[in-house]
Amino acid sequence: MMRRLLLTAGLILLLLPASQAQNAWINEFHYDNAGADANEFVEIVLENAGSFDLSDFTLVLYNGANGEAYGTHSLDTFTEGVTDGNYTLYYKYIASIQNGAPDGLALCYQGNVIQFLSYEGAFTAVDGCAAGATSTDIGVAEDGNGSSSESLQLIGSGSEYDEFSGWFIATASPGDPNDPMQTLISRPVVNETKGLSYETIQEAIDNADPGDEITLAPGVYTESITIDRPISLIGTLEDLLDKRARSRPAPRRTQSVGCTLPVVIDASGNAIGINITASNVYLADFCITGATNANLYTNSVISDLTLSNIESVNAGPYGHGLDLHNDAVVTTLNIYTSYFAGNFIGIRIRGSLDGGEINGSFFEQNRHSGLYTTHGSDATGSTYVRYLNIFNTGFYDNPCKAVYAEKLSRTHFLNVEVQHSGTAADADCAYPEAIDINLKYGSYERLRFERVTVTGSIGEGLHIKGRADYGNASVDDVVIQDSYFASNSIGVAIGGNVGQSWGLSIVSSAIVNNGNEPDRYLYKDNTPTSYATRGGVLIYGVPDDAWINVGYNCIVNNGTVEYNDTYGFGLANVSNATVEAVNVWWGQPTGPVFFTGTFTEGNYVFGNVQTSPFATEPHADIEGCGGPTGTCTLATLGTLQKLNSSTGRAQILGPDGILVVQNSPLQPNVNLQLVGVTDGDGNSVFTETSPGVWEYTGGGQPPTEAWAYYQRIDTNDPTNQFFLQVSTVCPSESDGTLEAHLDPHFSFQDALPTTFAVHGAAPNPFHTRTTLAVELPQAARVMARVFDLLGREVARITDRELPAGTHRLVWEPNGLSGGTYLLRLEVREADGTYHRHTQLLTFVR
Repeated sequence: MMRRLLLTAGLILLLLPASQAQNAWINEFHYDNAGADANEFVEIVLENAGSFDLSDFTLVLYNGANGEAYGTHSLDTFTEGVTDGNYTLYYKYIASIQNGAPDGLALCYQGNVIQFLSYEGAFTAVDGCAAGATSTDIGVAEDGNGSSSESLQLIGSGSEYDEFSGWFIATASPGDPNDPMQTLISRPVVNETKGLSYETIQEAIDNADPGDEITLAPGVYTESITIDRPISLIGTLEDLLDKRARSRPAPRRTQSVGCTLPVVIDASGNAIGINITASNVYLADFCITGATNANLYTNSVISDLTLSNIESVNAGPYGHGLDLHNDAVVTTLNIYTSYFAGNFIGIRIRGSLDGGEINGSFFEQNRHSGLYTTHGSDATGSTYVRYLNIFNTGFYDNPCKAVYAEKLSRTHFLNVEVQHSGTAADADCAYPEAIDINLKYGSYERLRFERVTVTGSIGEGLHIKGRADYGNASVDDVVIQDSYFASNSIGVAIGGNVGQSWGLSIVSSAIVNNGNEPDRYLYKDNTPTSYATRGGVLIYGVPDDAWINVGYNCIVNNGTVEYNDTYGFGLANVSNATVEAVNVWWGQPTGPVFFTGTFTEGNYVFGNVQTSPFATEPHADIEGCGGPTGTCTLATLGTLQKLNSSTGRAQILGPDGILVVQNSPLQPNVNLQLVGVTDGDGNSVFTETSPGVWEYTGGGQPPTEAWAYYQRIDTNDPTNQFFLQVSTVCPSESDGTLEAHLDPHFSFQDALPTTFAVHGAAPNPFHTRTTLAVELPQAARVMARVFDLLGREVARITDRELPAGTHRLVWEPNGLSGGTYLLRLEVREADGTYHRHTQLLTFVR
């Protein structure tokens, strides 16, 4: 029943400071009808209700005759209605709302008036939260002749009160928008801390306070932004489970590169996508694309920059996914589960970086390189990159380099895979290589390459050199361990000022099948003599005081095609440096073959290399060694469990049978003493035959599960670490056993987990095994299965009751082909709580 329409909504009294304003308003009410008044109510709209304590909002009813309040109702006493986008409607039936003329209603927040409306005239409040304020007459009234099923309603379209058209009388709809005459328009950018929304990201940033969290609704935002204050900027994922446990899909080497996340910031036509000038910035769950120079950029002195689940793709022809520019000094850069693809360079660092981590991320199809650190035009060595950890990360199809570094110190590569990078030379790339550590202008140290897999480069798989011709640069204390280099022109090359104090070591690694495709390596001028040196390991031009240790490795089947300078292990321009390659499996029990001038089979040793003693059979614990590695499985750690304040136990899993559990001869325990070993059921079937050495004496088949018990030496010392060596049954080894050194070092847990948590399987992609960690605050039934992409179960990792504690579930896909698999974890805790986690895994053979 239509009566009167006021074409403007009127004035809202906003007496709060702008930084504290709340977007809430009175949206509908009924106070008068024919006969006895009935169904009187008030409806309030609140944007981003989850950001507030409802008790902070109050509705105050005013008597216009004297300006006094006659009723107060807090919003937490209202009934919650529908939520429409960012807006939640609340309503309350309130008997005896006065009939005018005039009377009014005030909406207040923490005692401050947000809105003061009246009907049938205006007046000034004398008390309550609107004291001293004059009301705004809405211009429409109920005259006492209407129905109790009608109400006064705000109509039109808008995101806040003064954007709507005015008030109207229609059928009441408490708890619902005033359809069909009202449309609530949700603005896509929300400051969750303040509960305010905005049309653009930059507007939200400009109105944010330090520490505010800003969220972005799914959609495309066409803008370039500057972040000049500490904030969190987070995209909304369409599936909440994705936000809690998102797993990056397998690299899409045959697919086009683009955004897959539902929130996209399109910076096309702008030099910079996101310019970061402030510290303590957290970016998560969105894609940034299209900037000419850099999608993400800083040229400032900042600290604590975090990227989590960010896609930075398809910057301009010479644009970068992330650029730490010339004057940038960044302290702590953390990048988690992010994706840099289709750029010229994924991450370029021309400024300085002091600390950080790249974990669980992908660098794919960047036109030049994945990660690139450079001095630029600075020949003073004043910039630096140090204390950077690169964990569980993959580099795929970056044609010039996966990693190029002119400055890099105290950096750890762990569970890193490089495939098909360093595969093409062009005008921007004279020397394609997979990982090129080309250090200039300074002294560098402590580089670690652990469980690194590099395959498919037409240049070096890993090239480390200290450039004497660029500021007499040097690098020392370098360790390459548990790694795999195959199908490259050269597996590993070491040159220049390297290893002069602490040395350079390559241990427990497989360097196999490199240098065997000569036609593929002719990238310089396509002549047979051009850059055709190829093979397994090359040491060149190192100083006389260098120490190079290449011990306990597999160097097999390299340079097997007769061509210029083929070798398994070669020295060039090395005079008096100490170069050792002992305990190496060379592919035959008779040891290495030294080149004598006539090519017969390849994998030769060139130069003055100490090779004795050598291995007479393959190292079964080195994947890719060429021996019967599939017949034996290394032992692993399972649960770490605290028993009381001074004792704990570690679970050992050895599928082939556990024979000996002992303190590691390589590393002493820290504040812990090994005091006993039992089988998985707690039976004392191990005997201490010498201090710290426990051998199986139970008879019959040795157990596949054991517990190692530890006693704290000083219960007040929080530093507790243990190091184990476990021997398991292995018929292919000469002594019938296979030794596993259980590194990295596992900490003794001081307390059981307080909440359930899953740490996704890592490494991923992986070459031999991957490990999933599950934290159980109470005992639970745990089932972990692996399926192929046709839905067939191919492995059951575990299906049993597990006690409270942290459990590491290991999958070794023996006998399966490389490819993508689905891991499904199901956990039902003792109290009935159910959890499920799924993750795509990529197995690379």
